[in-house]
Amino acid sequence: MPQKAFLCVDDEQIVLMPLKEQLKRRFGKKYIYEMAESPDEAWENYENGNLK
Repeated sequence: MPQKAFLCVDDEQIVLMPLKEQLKRRFGKKYIYEMAESPDEAWENYENGNLK
């Protein structure tokens, strides 16, 4: 069964890194956490199987 994931997209790394850490603290290893700085990068993560 595929693991559930968070895919967060923001054009600023300064927003993504703290968000990722907060999500990890709250949900632990229940999810995969992927960050992207653009919609294209997010789509690439999905297509490459990083979220499946």
